[in-house]
Amino acid sequence: MFRKKLRAILSAVVFALVSAMCVGMFYLAVILGETPALPGPAPGESVVPSALPTAAPSPAPLPGGMLQGGDTATRQALFPAPLAILPQADGFQVVSAIVEDIASKDTDIRCRVVTVAYQHPSFSGEVVLICATPPAYLERYAGADTHILDQPAALLGLPASALRLPGRDVWVARSGQAIYALETAADTLDMGLVAGRVTLFTPGQ
Repeated sequence: MFRKKLRAILSAVVFALVSAMCVGMFYLAVILGETPALPGPAPGESVVPSALPTAAPSPAPLPGGMLQGGDTATRQALFPAPLAILPQADGFQVVSAIVEDIASKDTDIRCRVVTVAYQHPSFSGEVVLICATPPAYLERYAGADTHILDQPAALLGLPASALRLPGRDVWVARSGQAIYALETAADTLDMGLVAGRVTLFTPGQ
């Protein structure tokens, strides 16, 4: 009986240590920006400079805490950093869009989050592009179910972390106080092809 209790206690301790290591690795990789060096762009391919403007702190609260729909210019006006988009000119069509204020998972820090789902005729399923601030939003990706994939990844010319979560793959990058994330169902498309099309919104686009 004592041995069974001891094994149960040891198992719980090991699980807690593994979870802590996963969270620690995630924060080192994404929050501190310690991601592997990436190869240079292919010939003729342009990369957005990594010195993107950073987000301003604490955007004004949204009326009702949420805005659904609207055009890209409206969403940009509500987000205090450059907004990442997948261009309609490349065949990406907006399926749904929402701007909302949410509390981070483990604190009361309010995060401004812009979530846009796209479809493309060349890919099955939806592609979700997220812009969030401040970096406390990253807590949603930290946990025992998050696995850091050993592969190069980049968004907007920024080194990114490639993550595997239950049922989905995520590439996450940080620029100052802004977080950019590309999400899709696991193993349904080449993330690199889609990530290479992510760009920053400019007025009139």
